Amino acid sequence: MPCALRTQHTKSKLTHHWAALNRVILTHVNSISRAAAGIVAIVSLGLVSCDKGPAEQHVPGVEPPATRGVEPPVDPVVKPPDDPPVAPPEPPPENSAAVRGWRYGDDLTSFIEKGPPGLQATCGKCHVTPAPDVIVAGEWPRILGDMKRMRMLAGMPPDEIVVEGISDYYMKSAPSELKRLPLSLGTGGLEFRKEKLGSEKRQDAKVANVNVADVDGDGKPEVLVCDSGTNTVSIIRRSASGWTEEVVASCAAPGHTAVFDSDKDGDPDIAIAGVGKMQSTDNPIGYVLLLVNNGAKGWEKREIATAQPRVTDVEPADVDGDGDQDLIVGAFGWRKNGYIGWLRNDGATWELVKIADRTGTIHVPVADLDADGRPDFVAIVAQEAETVTAYMNKGGKFEAKILFEAGNPLFGSSGLELADLDRDGDIDMLFTNGDALSDPCAMPWPYHGVQWLENRGKLDFAYHDIGRCYGPFRAVAADLDGDGDTDVAVAMLFGMWDDNSGTGLLWYENDGKMSFTRHDVPGPTGLITLAVGNLDGDGTPELVTGRMVFLSSTKNEDALLKWSISKKK
Repeated sequence: MPCALRTQHTKSKLTHHWAALNRVILTHVNSISRAAAGIVAIVSLGLVSCDKGPAEQHVPGVEPPATRGVEPPVDPVVKPPDDPPVAPPEPPPENSAAVRGWRYGDDLTSFIEKGPPGLQATCGKCHVTPAPDVIVAGEWPRILGDMKRMRMLAGMPPDEIVVEGISDYYMKSAPSELKRLPLSLGTGGLEFRKEKLGSEKRQDAKVANVNVADVDGDGKPEVLVCDSGTNTVSIIRRSASGWTEEVVASCAAPGHTAVFDSDKDGDPDIAIAGVGKMQSTDNPIGYVLLLVNNGAKGWEKREIATAQPRVTDVEPADVDGDGDQDLIVGAFGWRKNGYIGWLRNDGATWELVKIADRTGTIHVPVADLDADGRPDFVAIVAQEAETVTAYMNKGGKFEAKILFEAGNPLFGSSGLELADLDRDGDIDMLFTNGDALSDPCAMPWPYHGVQWLENRGKLDFAYHDIGRCYGPFRAVAADLDGDGDTDVAVAMLFGMWDDNSGTGLLWYENDGKMSFTRHDVPGPTGLITLAVGNLDGDGTPELVTGRMVFLSSTKNEDALLKWSISKKK
């Protein structure tokens, strides 16, 4: 979906830089969170082609989540108990400075009921009917014009008179501007000291993912790096002379890594999720690679899945309970091709088993959510879906349940991590929405931010807001200040393009009662991936960030950084 620019000067400047760019999918992987190495892949949330079929096609043995137009299961979506639905106001007068903007929990029943005939059928065909205040009034005619063209290409041309009435209704109902979030709220009581990592030969900042893990099996963590600029996967280690970087694989646009023992020989191997190409495409260019650890002989690269939709995440799990590690796979694809599935490891070969055909999957982290001894997983899906869905393992087959549905096709889901945030002994879910790379101007929105789903048992999850901030692509949970509770660090890809005073890293301090205060960390912008670990061996957490720049650069520009944390004196 497009965005509105605040001034003609800004619009001209951004158009010059962005007109030729297409939306990127990177997932962190941390992210590949999704952004572009010079090309931004335009997916146009809400304009995704309707000819790709239903969001999830039924697979034998899999109970899919409720789809649009189908009666949902009981309580499929969590509602914030402390933030009741707010009905949208009556259409504001022309040029009024309404600034509230959409927020999760808004009830659109009244807006839809008062709308022109055909509103729900036309605007809710491929995604939920959007609220009028997800963008400013002046952008709606262009948005609806794009939607009309997309439906015509899909062989479902809408009634032009209906579209004209809808366009007029949205223009009258939408605000003339959206709320502007603060770009800096102070640094708090911690000091963050940055240190460059990696090779000085890295000529550009196009890091897709960083992952802190023990790759050597020596009990000390290393840093795995997926670099979409050099098309390599590398390992960064600490040595007596400092940090060294070793390239262990060359592969097209690697997006994510996972460390596990694939062959039961006692040493760690590496799985790689391959996007294949940063530019949006439905061509089967994604892949899954396995780097087998042969000790002193190095890493043996094996292709275990090729000619796939663009793959954004792989996570190890013994899905079928046969004693070896399989791989959960999230294939983002683009408009028509994408899926959620798993690769069955039989010791000699890998077999792909699809769970759901759907586009837009970013992350698929694994956990035993119902304590039955079987690994389940959770998928965060972007594009027009904007959902968090649990896939419950029923002995190699999966039952799906939607835990969160944003209700806004511009929500911008960007990353998911599983962690016990409230330290009550079960798994909660920490996730970000900050992807605005769906339009040439890529402007972030005031409803971007960080939130968590509290696990209340029996697959009942409650939504809680942590904070609103521009462009967050990855969040990690750790006790950053050493006070015994769990704080949250956030990597932000961008802030407002017409204001460079923001930062790319911030943290939310937990007061011990799950109330969070934002603090900003001075440093570079454009951080797309983030990991946490005890790299120095001192018992305290350090952060590792990876930077993604959109335009070519001849400088390293803090592509990889380690952040040491201490209390201010």
